[in-house]
Order: sequence, then C-alpha cells, then structure tokens
Amino acid sequence: MARRRRLCHVAFMGELYKLHMLSPTTMQECVNSLISTGGEENLEWLCKLLGTIGQQLESEKATRILTAGPKFMTNTLNTLKELSNDKSLPLRIRFALLVSF
Repeated sequence: MARRRRLCHVAFMGELYKLHMLSPTTMQECVNSLISTGGEENLEWLCKLLGTIGQQLESEKATRILTAGPKFMTNTLNTLKELSNDKSLPLRIRFALLVSF
C-alpha cells in the first residue's frame, strides 16, 4: 500500500509539472536523482514519471531551460536503454524501462 502511495506521489509531481507548477529544472533533478539512486522502486517511479512528463520535458521550451540542455533527454533515454539490458534487474522493471523509451 505504501509503495502504491509513493508511486501516486510521483505521478502527482508529474501532473504538477504539466500544469507549470514545477520547473523543468526541478523535474530534471528528480529524474537524475531516481537514476542515480537506482533500485527497483526508484526505476519504477522513473518510468511512471517519464510516462507522465516525458513528452513535455522533451519539448523545445523545456530543453532551453534545463541545465543539461537539449541532450538531457537523449542522455536519459540512453541510460534507460543501458539499464533495460541489465540482467540483474527483474524482468518487470526491464520491460517498464523498455516501454519508457
């Protein structure tokens, strides 16, 4: 139940971003934090977050604001691709990563 609640919080953050209540830089930090922390739950949350905000975060306006610039989403998707090939992760997480990009 707690895991589902945390997943809903991540989706809520994504919805706040879509309503322009959170900045692209804040979302970039969230994505980077979820990737760097790793772990099954964090990667699942990352997939949920990117499913919610990925298209908007990739837009031209957002990429100008991001500190990493337009290559942020490219680098993120490359990292997801590498993680999806990691045999130590469960199949459920690897499939979620594949679907994310």
